[in-house]
Amino acid sequence: MSASLSSKASNGRSSTRFLKTASGSSAPESGSRKTKEKWVSYTADGICAMKSQTNWVRLDKLTDEDIERSIASDPDRDGLRDIDWSKAEWVLPEPKAAISIRLDVDVLAFFKAGGAGYQSRINAVLRSYMKASTKG
Repeated sequence: MSASLSSKASNGRSSTRFLKTASGSSAPESGSRKTKEKWVSYTADGICAMKSQTNWVRLDKLTDEDIERSIASDPDRDGLRDIDWSKAEWVLPEPKAAISIRLDVDVLAFFKAGGAGYQSRINAVLRSYMKASTKG
C-alpha cells in the first residue's frame, strides 16, 4: 500500500511525500513484500514538471457513448443510481467555535466508535435538532 502526505515546506511551497518501496514503485507489486521503504518529497513545481502517464490520444478518441457505457459498467456507481439530487442543499461551512462541553460517557463513546470525525457528527446531530426546533 502506498501513502502520501501533503504539507507546506518552510519556504511556503506545497510538497507531497510518497512512501516508496525498494523497487522504486509508490505501491508494492502484487504479491510482493515491502522490504525497504523510504519517503520521497516532491514540490508542487516538481509534480507539474513530471511527464503525464495519461494516454491523452485514447481519451480524445472516446465518444460520449463510450463514456456513458464506462460509467454504467462501473461497480462503484451502483449505490449512486437513484439519488434524488433535486433536494440537495448547498452548504458552505461556517467557522467553528472552540468550546468545552460535558457529555455523558456513553454518548461520547457512541460517537467516537464511529471513528474519525466524531465531533463533526455531534455537530450534525445538534444542527438537525436546531433545525427541527426552529421549524413552526
